[in-house]
Amino acid sequence: MRQLYLPIALAAVLLGGCEAAQTPPEDEGPGRSPLVVYVPEDNTVYTAELFANFTAKTGTRVTIRQAADEANVDNVIRNQGSPRADVLVTSGVHGIWRAADQGALRPIASERLDELVPPHLKDPDSLWVATALRPVVFAYDVRAVQPNELSTYASLADERFKGQLCLTTSTLPANRALVAMLIDQAGTREAELLVRGWVANLALPPFASQQGLLEALSVGDCAVGLVLQSDIAKPSSVGALRYRLPQTAFVEIDGVGIARHANQPALALQFIEWLLADAHYPDKIRDAAPEQVAQRNTGIAGWHYADAVKLVERAAYR
Repeated sequence: MRQLYLPIALAAVLLGGCEAAQTPPEDEGPGRSPLVVYVPEDNTVYTAELFANFTAKTGTRVTIRQAADEANVDNVIRNQGSPRADVLVTSGVHGIWRAADQGALRPIASERLDELVPPHLKDPDSLWVATALRPVVFAYDVRAVQPNELSTYASLADERFKGQLCLTTSTLPANRALVAMLIDQAGTREAELLVRGWVANLALPPFASQQGLLEALSVGDCAVGLVLQSDIAKPSSVGALRYRLPQTAFVEIDGVGIARHANQPALALQFIEWLLADAHYPDKIRDAAPEQVAQRNTGIAGWHYADAVKLVERAAYR
C-alpha cells in the first residue's frame, strides 16, 4: 500500500465518442483526438457546457464518460472502458486515493497547481489534486438547538442530543471518510466511542440521502444532523434551519488525476490546470479554505477507509 508522507495535515459527449488514437502526446494537436474525461454520473458540475470553455480556449474537444464513481475508478485501474480515460474525476477522496494507491495515476508536475492548491488538498506524491471541497457541517433547528451547543463532531454524542440526531447512512463515502478522519485524529477506540454516541442519540434510522435528512429536520423529526455543504463561503438558511461549521471541519473533495495510460497526458495536465484556474469554475480551492477546515492531508481519509468501514459496522451505524 502506498504511503502518505504528510503526517498531519468529469453518457454526455461534446464531440466524438470513439477511442482516442494511440499516439504520443506530443503528436496530439488542438482539434484532433478528444481528451477523454471520466466523471461521476451523479455530479452535475462537470458538464459539456463547462468543458466547452476549455474547447473554446484550446481547440481541444472533450469527451465526457459518465458512470458510477466506483466503476470509473475500477476501469482506470484496469485500463478498461471505452474510450479509455485521460483524466479521472471522482466525487470523494476515497475513489481518487484508491486509483493512486493501485498505481493507476501518473504524477502531476505543475508549478501552477502548486500555486492554486494547498498541500493538504492534494496527494503527497503528486498523483491527484482536489478541485472542489464540501465540508461536513451541522444542520440544526434554531428552535431546538443553540449554536454554542455545537462545537465539534463529538458534540453530537452528548446525551443532551438523545433522540434528536439525524444522520445519513454510513455507506455513503463521505460519512466513511469522516469516520476515517476521526480515527486519524483521535485513534480507533475514541472514534468508535464517538460514533456509538451518535448511534445512541438517533431520532430515526440513518437516511439513504441527504435530502431525506433535511426534510426530517424541516418538519421537526430531529433537531440536528450532519450534512455536506457545497458552498462553505455562504452558509444558507431555510425557515428555522441553519448551518454551522465545526471548530475543525472535515472536507470531502472532488479529486482529479491523470490516468497512467492516458493517450494525451500533456493535454490532460493542461486541462486540470484550466479546471482549477478558470474564472467560471464554481468552487475555487484557493478561495475556499476557512480556518475551521482541518489542515490534515485529505488523503488520510483514504488511508483509514477500510478501518472506518469496520468501525461503523461494530458501532451499528448502518
